[in-house]
Amino acid sequence: GQPSIEVNLFDFDRDIYGSEIKVEWYKRLRSEKKFGSVDELVEQISRDKEEAIRFFRERKPAGI
Repeated sequence: GQPSIEVNLFDFDRDIYGSEIKVEWYKRLRSEKKFGSVDELVEQISRDKEEAIRFFRERKPAGI
């Protein structure tokens, strides 16, 4: 298959399933990882979110 990425949109609540969107790559947070439990996954997503928020606060890219 085709390579894929997962994109999380924070503080966004519109239904865009099936819509085409443009995604710009700024930073890779981590490699793919398997988790031993749903709780571990939820904790990692929380850490990823905090890292992404910190990245954009510190280096606000043009146009955002």
